Amino acid sequence: MRKLFFIITLVIILVSLNWFQDLMAQDLTNLSAAEKTALLKKYQDQIPKQPDNRVYTTAPIFDSTTKVLRPQTEVKFDSLGDPIEQRYQGLPDSLTGSKVPWESLEPFGSELFSGPNEIIPPDDMVSDEAYILGPGDNLIVYLWGHVDKEFNLTIDREGKIQVPNIGPLIAWGKPLGRFKNELKQRLSKSYSDFQLSISLGKIRSVRIYMTGEVNKPGAYTVSSLTSLFNALYMAGGPTENGSMRQIRLMRSGKIVEEVDLYKFLLEGDNSIDVRLRTGDAIFVPVVGDRVSIRGEIRRPGIYELKGQESANDLLTLAGGPKAQAYLSRVMLDRIGRTNEWEVVDLDLRTNSNNKKNEQCLIGGDRMTVFSVFDARKNIVSVF
Repeated sequence: MRKLFFIITLVIILVSLNWFQDLMAQDLTNLSAAEKTALLKKYQDQIPKQPDNRVYTTAPIFDSTTKVLRPQTEVKFDSLGDPIEQRYQGLPDSLTGSKVPWESLEPFGSELFSGPNEIIPPDDMVSDEAYILGPGDNLIVYLWGHVDKEFNLTIDREGKIQVPNIGPLIAWGKPLGRFKNELKQRLSKSYSDFQLSISLGKIRSVRIYMTGEVNKPGAYTVSSLTSLFNALYMAGGPTENGSMRQIRLMRSGKIVEEVDLYKFLLEGDNSIDVRLRTGDAIFVPVVGDRVSIRGEIRRPGIYELKGQESANDLLTLAGGPKAQAYLSRVMLDRIGRTNEWEVVDLDLRTNSNNKKNEQCLIGGDRMTVFSVFDARKNIVSVF
């Protein structure tokens, strides 16, 4: 009888072990990765899915890229423990929006030539007394007073015009205003008590050349009223590697003008524009050193240096700081002489006497202006 009871008890124990083996701890050492994944999914499917309304708040995290602390974040999780919502707490959106990636910055002034380019030479531009006359120009001369006459004169290839009853008169290379005075003196020998006016009729064409780092280099036949700016528009402007600050007008192998487009872009000063002559060449050299600036400034971008600009000069080129800019600690990172990354803290406040601010920028410098909301004091980061 005892033997039978023992056998029945043993059978019950073995059956029970077979029923509850899934609920007991299992040895996972001999299971493959696929078997472990399937086993985990099996038990997750058996857990009743309940909405998790708990909210977890993470501590500030030190960002090794920007050298500042990230703000606290509020994270919500679903039933499987995956985050379903994350948003910044306590700080404005400018914390991350102001620190755009360096790669997304554009060279300053590149948008100047991104619009429609001039294809037809501007023949209808108003001329002035500084206009230089040349072969092919057509002059309409009016006389009134005691005499009423009109002359339609064209400058020949020798640079002369034939005035009736006066004879030839050299006009090539003379400003329109100067030629007008000379013509009036010659006419006064034959006429008296009269007034004179000169206007341009048909305007000659000139041949110019666009060379260097321009989008559409080559030779162009344009109106003699075309200026350097007009020619740059026709050629599509400087390329990505072209200089905006050292554009040269070459005439007979010599530099006549060196144009800095930043004066036009920043101040609207178009007095630097120069009217072109036959044979002129506009040369755009390769861009010089460039520096980048981002953060709480009005015009983030990449700026070309001309020689001795400091951090304050770069701040001015970038339109100045915004109201929330934290100028007590501006980060400047650069490649040092030993090809090592250096980080310099600058104090760009107006009353600052920090000598570091007077240091000249070098090519490749990158300056970041943080927000006052990013500033943290008396904080210890644990990794």
